[in-house]
Amino acid sequence: MANTNLFIMAKGSKPGDTPTVGGQFTGTPRLAPAYYDTPTNPLVICTDTLTTDTTVVCYEIRKDNSLPKMGKPIATGVISDAYVGSGSSIAVKTIDPRLHFKVGHNVYNSSGVFIGKIKQIQYGSPTAGHWGITFEENIAIAVGLDIQLYTSEGVSNSDEYNILNRIFPDTAATSELYLSNLENTPGYKIKTATYKSDGSTVLDGQNVSAMNLAVDDYFVLLNPDNPLNHHFAKITEVTTDDVAGDSFEFSPKYGSEIAKDTKYTIYKGPEVSDTSVVAVSYGLYGNAINYATDNDDSDGAGGATDTRHAGMTYVSEPLFYFYNDRLDKNGQLDHNTKYMMHYSRSDDGTETHYKRCFLTCQLWFTNCRLWPS
Repeated sequence: MANTNLFIMAKGSKPGDTPTVGGQFTGTPRLAPAYYDTPTNPLVICTDTLTTDTTVVCYEIRKDNSLPKMGKPIATGVISDAYVGSGSSIAVKTIDPRLHFKVGHNVYNSSGVFIGKIKQIQYGSPTAGHWGITFEENIAIAVGLDIQLYTSEGVSNSDEYNILNRIFPDTAATSELYLSNLENTPGYKIKTATYKSDGSTVLDGQNVSAMNLAVDDYFVLLNPDNPLNHHFAKITEVTTDDVAGDSFEFSPKYGSEIAKDTKYTIYKGPEVSDTSVVAVSYGLYGNAINYATDNDDSDGAGGATDTRHAGMTYVSEPLFYFYNDRLDKNGQLDHNTKYMMHYSRSDDGTETHYKRCFLTCQLWFTNCRLWPS
């Protein structure tokens, strides 16, 4: 995991800084350190050269080294050593599986089909003289002899749809496809579909009843084609106006009524049971303006190029959804905590994935003293 291309910036960083690993703020253009001593709502910079007019950018922040489920499959070189049709353990060969897998990681076959979640990696079981992998439950599919095992990269479900984990719309590998709100609605609701008089034929829009909120978290991005007016929120209920799934509600709500024809997209996030995730953002718009440095040393002035959100973004509301019940304070990461950021970008179907570890700054208390009563 090379420390290039994607940087989570330290306290005091600003758009236009040149990211560097280690060291101090210095130079003109100003060098700024990354990954260590970051604020709890850090600036993220991506220095890739963009090749298409539009991009879709997704983030997932975790409090441990667990991997998002159903990401892009990545070959490991770990090979199964026997056919296993059922059970919770398999023997492997060629290389030590600990080089690519950890307890809690998900394992897939070459087609990206889920095999199981690792409970233990051991030597000598289930076959003497070989490494073995034990899963939390019985394997989901049969594993043949000499089958390569795969890990994954990217955000949750980033290998499941045409554009990463965008479930609606999913008609083509094109970033600039959107759905539209079909009525003026309150700031917490979207009207997704209307029906003909027979009550079963969709007249306009997209029915969303297939979303199972009891199993997976789903998210909506309002104004997905406008990087200056994104609103990202978690879908809380699939509702019924006339037909089940013809509308949904979300939180946090938008700041005003949502006008008819407002564009939106829907993304499938982590499983409800996946409590390692603390913040997510899916579908942020990038307009092919590459990140650029400037010669100004102050924040809020100078000639920094606005490269939201493919070149830079801030981990903050309303761009991110924070699982506040897993955090000390609402709307921000915890202090003095190590996190793993998973990043996925689609340039009209051409995908890029990164993973970066970072440490937030300590919380300093000044001028505090306990006085005797």
